[in-house]
Amino acid sequence: HNCLGSADNQLLMCVPGCGGTGKSQLIRAITQYFQLTKRGKLLRKLAPTSIAVAEIDGLTVHSFLGESRKSSKKKQTRAFRPGETKLENELRHAKYLIIHEISMYSPVLDRPLYHSCAASEQIMERQIVMQCAEKLISQMNCVVELSQQMRTEDLQYLELLNKMRNGQSTIEDYQLLSTRIVRNPKLPASLRQTPWKEVGFLSIFFYM
Repeated sequence: HNCLGSADNQLLMCVPGCGGTGKSQLIRAITQYFQLTKRGKLLRKLAPTSIAVAEIDGLTVHSFLGESRKSSKKKQTRAFRPGETKLENELRHAKYLIIHEISMYSPVLDRPLYHSCAASEQIMERQIVMQCAEKLISQMNCVVELSQQMRTEDLQYLELLNKMRNGQSTIEDYQLLSTRIVRNPKLPASLRQTPWKEVGFLSIFFYM
């Protein structure tokens, strides 16, 4: 795509896909390609959390931008001078930017980026910000959805995850999760057995 050599033909690609369809593996493959072609310095990889960053060997967005999530609103107001910022130096040679786990980014002013602002809404600062976000999303000119499941081989469990993702979980799905076997002979095989059944609140963490 780089051979087109025109700003009008800038590639703005979105690669969506359920968990386990190979998004992280795709990023690793792209990274290896850039390294083999001696262009590693041209690529920047960002993600919203440290866990997501570890998957792709990149940087968190806040770290890359030199911001801190713990900073107060007053401290977040910063003035940048051309040529004097770390961010500008970081971006000086960057030609390719990958943003991972886009679904984990917070909405803009409590609304998703793809929210369409009504024409009748009073134009205020928050509407301007949302319209800018909507404009960024609308500029995407290539979408390639990954659909083949590469991680989960259990078809019943895969169906459960898909229904959960779409908000269509059933009591049968709950019962299936309650009987998943823990790979430890000393622990009960069901969440309905002691000591699990006596727990007031139980969080189950798994990758979707």
